[in-house]
Amino acid sequence: MGILSKKILRYIGRNFGQFLAASAVVMGGIIVYIAMSSSYYSLSNSMDTFYRDNNFADYYFQVVKAPQSVVKQIEQQPGVKRVTGRVQRDLSIIKENSERATARVVGYNLPMDNELNRLALEKGRYFAENQNAGDVEAMVDVKYLAANQLDWGDQVAAVADGKEVFFTVVGSAMSPEFIYAMKDSADMLPDATKFGIFMMENGQAQQILNMPGHFNQVL
Repeated sequence: MGILSKKILRYIGRNFGQFLAASAVVMGGIIVYIAMSSSYYSLSNSMDTFYRDNNFADYYFQVVKAPQSVVKQIEQQPGVKRVTGRVQRDLSIIKENSERATARVVGYNLPMDNELNRLALEKGRYFAENQNAGDVEAMVDVKYLAANQLDWGDQVAAVADGKEVFFTVVGSAMSPEFIYAMKDSADMLPDATKFGIFMMENGQAQQILNMPGHFNQVL
């Protein structure tokens, strides 16, 4: 053993408590680093899987009103893989007990296989692509369905552009963008009795919101 090694051992022996404390700090730092790195990679992989499985959109743009033809123009831009133009608007729900509630109407294009933010059917069925005039089928989010004790075939009345419209509940679904459904940032916690997501065929949503052939949201 060399002289330097002996000096180091004697120094450690004289300051053994400090040496243990320093070693514990270093070991703690290494453990925290490994734990945080593992958590980061796990979350990153989960996020990538979630985006891929649900065809989750990377960007959202809100517009006042734009023709459907603009979607093709956006798709032709470099780096753009897929674009969806849809309508989305909050409507007031008419309840018998005069309580206030809001329905966030979101239009979806069919077939659902290649749709961005693809819906996951929980119960019931998807809304039909070709519906009769005045017959508006809607899927609602699971929590709103349970909180308001709705069932298939029930109708929900809402006000759109000053007119009363009726949505027929045909199923419940989960949307990847509305996992934690809140009306706006002013709400502290979600309240499924007063706010729900109503998912319907995009063409029907356009007619209800008086926006035929147009959209107000780009994904």
